[in-house]
Amino acid sequence: MLIGLADHIQFAVERLQKNLPIKNELLWETKHFYPDEYRIGALAVAFINEQMGVQLPEDEVGFIALKFVEKRAGPNFNEKATNMTQLIESALTLIRHDLLPDIDSSNLNYQRLIVHLRFFVDRLLDESHVQKGENSFDNVMSQHLSESLQERYTSSYQCAQRVINYFEKRTKQKTGVNEQVYLTMHLQRIVDSSI
Repeated sequence: MLIGLADHIQFAVERLQKNLPIKNELLWETKHFYPDEYRIGALAVAFINEQMGVQLPEDEVGFIALKFVEKRAGPNFNEKATNMTQLIESALTLIRHDLLPDIDSSNLNYQRLIVHLRFFVDRLLDESHVQKGENSFDNVMSQHLSESLQERYTSSYQCAQRVINYFEKRTKQKTGVNEQVYLTMHLQRIVDSSI
């Protein structure tokens, strides 16, 4: 990681000096899906700017943050991260279209939704993911809660169902009723906080 990070920093400074910027197409996603790594990237860029007397653009914060994400995620990161990003972006598009056209990305409930989607998609993309059977009590309770949410928060429930159907189709993984419950609740919190 240190060698890769050092190489990246050297080339970033050289590109800046030659006025050859590279646009980071995943900057927004990195900032929102990996906030801890993004903060580390911001600290790193501030340190580089101070030490080298340069002014690296925010795009470099995202690039450096992804180096830390890669290290944490392992060797298959790039493909998995790309899939994860595409799935979450598509889910957010569905949510904006069906339910919340003007989502405030600074809203705490929105941040919780992003974290939930990130872990949800991560579980679906995990090759060792196996849908575990729920015990009958959990299954009955979740089913009752699901029915109650469907009746009380119809729009959020239907939107959650569309997102889940999309995820299942793209990942070829099945999810349980718990995912419907959790996603519906996250969506409804955003709806409630935007009123």
